[in-house]
Amino acid sequence: MKRCIAILMLCYCFQYVVCQTTWQKDSTMYMTAYQHIKNDSIFSGKLIAVTDSIVDLDRYCLDCLKKEFPEEYEKLKVYRKNKKYPYFYTYYSYFYTYYSPLLAFLFRNQDVEQASAILFFSNIEDLMLRADVNFYDKTYISNKFKYEEYIWGISYEYLFIFDENATLRKVVRSEFQLN
Repeated sequence: MKRCIAILMLCYCFQYVVCQTTWQKDSTMYMTAYQHIKNDSIFSGKLIAVTDSIVDLDRYCLDCLKKEFPEEYEKLKVYRKNKKYPYFYTYYSYFYTYYSPLLAFLFRNQDVEQASAILFFSNIEDLMLRADVNFYDKTYISNKFKYEEYIWGISYEYLFIFDENATLRKVVRSEFQLN
């Protein structure tokens, strides 16, 4: 019985340490990306509200990576291929979001009412992170964190590529306008 308890305690400690390390690394990547976006000239002097919802990484344009980052290009192709959605459903998967306790914790003290732009992060996959930033008119938006209401109009999409130490290697920014 003592051995079972000891094994369970060791498993718990191992899981706690591994998850804590991942959380720290992910936190660093999210905060680095956020600071980069805040310092971008497009958002100079503007408040950006960060959602507590994760969007899909797959929405990013792959062709812009093909020449400069062939390895990341292949990783994103594999990610897209391995998704669990049926082909006809992938369009709607762009709008699917899920709650992130990490993002809720990192950006809990923000002034959402004063913000003029909203930021959605993707999950971190193979050291890549996507961010969508959209300006919005508060009078027309009913729910600040409903992703499908923000894709219309001007959207800035960023793809952040990190190294193993969570240091930023490259940022690719694209501007889209959907009417």
